[in-house]
Amino acid sequence: MTVGSSPSALAIYEDGNKVYVANAGSNNVTVIDGATYAITQISSGKNPVALAVDPVSAHVYVANFNGNSLTVIVERRTTEMDLSSLTLSVGSLTPAFDPLTNNYSVNVDNGISTLTVTASTVHEGASIRVGATAYGNSAVVPVTLHVGKNELVIQVQSPDGYRSRGYNLTIYRASGTAPETPTDGGHSTPPNGQGTDSSGITTVPGRLKLAPSTATISVTPDTDGTPVYKAVLHAEPLMKALGMLKDKEQSERVVTFEITGTEQVRQVGIPGQVILDSASLNETFIRIKAANADYSLPTHQASLVSFLQQLGQDQANKAIIYVSMRTITGSDAQRIADHLAEAGIELLGDIVDFTLTVETNGKSYTLSDYGSTYVARSLYLPGTIDASHSTAVVIDPVTGNVSFVPSVFRAADGGTAATIYRNTSSLYAVVRSMKTFADLSGHWAKSDVELLASKQIVKGVSTKNFAPNNNVTRAEFVSLIVRALGLGEEASYTERFIDVSATDWFVGAVGAASKVSIVNGLEDGTFRPGETITREQMAVMLSNALKFAINKFAASTTANV
Repeated sequence: MTVGSSPSALAIYEDGNKVYVANAGSNNVTVIDGATYAITQISSGKNPVALAVDPVSAHVYVANFNGNSLTVIVERRTTEMDLSSLTLSVGSLTPAFDPLTNNYSVNVDNGISTLTVTASTVHEGASIRVGATAYGNSAVVPVTLHVGKNELVIQVQSPDGYRSRGYNLTIYRASGTAPETPTDGGHSTPPNGQGTDSSGITTVPGRLKLAPSTATISVTPDTDGTPVYKAVLHAEPLMKALGMLKDKEQSERVVTFEITGTEQVRQVGIPGQVILDSASLNETFIRIKAANADYSLPTHQASLVSFLQQLGQDQANKAIIYVSMRTITGSDAQRIADHLAEAGIELLGDIVDFTLTVETNGKSYTLSDYGSTYVARSLYLPGTIDASHSTAVVIDPVTGNVSFVPSVFRAADGGTAATIYRNTSSLYAVVRSMKTFADLSGHWAKSDVELLASKQIVKGVSTKNFAPNNNVTRAEFVSLIVRALGLGEEASYTERFIDVSATDWFVGAVGAASKVSIVNGLEDGTFRPGETITREQMAVMLSNALKFAINKFAASTTANV
């Protein structure tokens, strides 16, 4: 095998199955294909003497000694997260399909209301996901088209399940003779479904459902270019539907609006006037459902009603309350998944960021703390989930660490729904782990400890040991209760205790328990965190926790939804 003159350096690009030889005498680089042994020559600068390969970008860097320059060779590469083909039953992709290209568009006539998207992966062990639907290494996806802009995201997951890549497909359906095209460039609202009355309200078993015609719907780009689905519900049909629930059973007091888009960010706006006018309807919920998540907003949510009242009647009537669900994708999702994997925790399904905001008079207010109201939201996952080793968690967006949140798993639409109960907005996901400790072998509590550890409720004294025979301190027991209830840490509520420092590991847990009156401390102003807890103290704390749980979780129940 012959290369150039005076070969001076060699580099191997393993993913591309190629070898690069820098030829200082002939001012070029020889490229040897590892599969076919074919040789090509690429010109470089003067006297190339060093090579380096970046496997992530698939770039080869050539240092030219006498040219005082750097030559960059850009290689094409496919990965196990790429598609090998992407076709449509109608229309042509622009640009033509290339595994390395992420964004495509296609235009179809107004008469095309449905089409099929077919995709296959490069790696046979990879899998495809569209919304909440999971496929194997090939997928045939039916798409219903609205007039205007329709967006589809095809996620390709690596065989190990920890990495993914998204392909974005935008389908434009032409407008017909009817004035359906929206002025903002987003897709239009489809007509009422069969069995829907003139107000757009459908009665289905266990709840009422609002048709897309009861909202003004648009899809517009966010500041970073991310497509945002936005639907603002009309006050009149929503109030009518809520009024129809007055005589229903508690479990049926639900009005559902289903999001038709598959965008990464989905927002549904509810008029502030509706919330104020329906605040007296106890145990009544407005449920926003997307393909991979839902959110049930109580019309009587005290913190929201109080905030609107503080705005004053004029601003409150103009206010729109937005329920937002953003699916975390790309490098942000990968960073979290990698961090969890290092701790032996497997991410199941999507990470969704739930937020509640109030917009009025050009200002936006984020309500992240719901006070004493636990709000239900669900994540939808494909297949059957082993609930004994899986749990819903809240994710710290900065560290990627997770904490247990109360949740219930149930079968739904051929998959699994994990309904989460918590009084704050944040990032939520479902995870699975098989945690054990070396010193639990043969111990009577082994299975119980492993169950709680898998659900991120209990932690060991180290990564390998639990110390099951140690006495439990007051701080440790309070921490268990706070984790089991899914309470957020509240360090500021420990000022009443003279022996709790801001640097103590348990300060947030003690503060959270103090805030909701699970603990009150001792008469001398101490908490005595290091003392072994007595049975009497356990009983008092558990009784207070039970009262809190009964009062708060009951307020967020939306059964049979």
